[in-house]
Amino acid sequence: TPNEGRGPQVRQVSNAYRLFAPKRALALLGRWSGRPSLPDDDAAARDDRKAIEAEHVASLDLGSFASFQLGDSPLGRALAQMGKALDLRESAKRTESQSTSYSYVVM
Repeated sequence: TPNEGRGPQVRQVSNAYRLFAPKRALALLGRWSGRPSLPDDDAAARDDRKAIEAEHVASLDLGSFASFQLGDSPLGRALAQMGKALDLRESAKRTESQSTSYSYVVM
């Protein structure tokens, strides 16, 4: 190969192979010819990770949720900015005091 410097002067090709078994061999193997099922602890670990992620997502504000779902893309940044503005607006609504003054009409 045209590699410069020290090291092996070879180029590696893909080592991906797909083996096909004849139908008769598959019939002899029976149930062992298919893919093995995942271990129980793997399925439980996946369920635990899904539950942890769902709990995390539920705790996010709108801006963080957009960033979490869409990453650092232009759409993600725009929606995160919009979400932060909505959160700020809602926060302002909760903190402003309600008017308790009454208008009196004199007759």
